[in-house]
Amino acid sequence: MYSKRTGLVIGFHGCDISVRDKVVCSGTESLKASDNEYDWLGGGVYFWENNYDRAYEFAHFLKEPSSSQ
Repeated sequence: MYSKRTGLVIGFHGCDISVRDKVVCSGTESLKASDNEYDWLGGGVYFWENNYDRAYEFAHFLKEPSSSQ
């Protein structure tokens, strides 16, 4: 997505647009930390660094796992 590293890290979180609106636009909700046994990075809120496409794919997979494989 980006050809040069500027020192600025942009994180993309794969979620539904309604969640985005509640978190970013209205501030009525917070992102919920994942705390599953299979979270190999541990519990937390995950972002894809400088990779909108991967965040979108992940969100799509969560919505419809059988159609994304």
